[in-house]
Amino acid sequence: MTKVVTAVAVMQLVQRGLVDLNAPITRYLPMFPKELGIRVIDPLNYSSGLPDREVDHLVTYANHPLPPLEVILAEYLAQGEVG
Repeated sequence: MTKVVTAVAVMQLVQRGLVDLNAPITRYLPMFPKELGIRVIDPLNYSSGLPDREVDHLVTYANHPLPPLEVILAEYLAQGEVG
């Protein structure tokens, strides 16, 4: 469900000219490794090359408030090899 909501939000930003789907994701989320070459559109169509760890990762926060997005992304990226 979150993928659909995220995609709608991103497309609204695209319509407003605030986001470019073909831009490197690092333009908007600089914590991602540039060498992966991920574009904004890639995670929206399941082709980012990132490992599917989010379920295990989010279980870590069970019964605890979620930290800021930047902290979650940094921890996710630090968990190991991506791509």
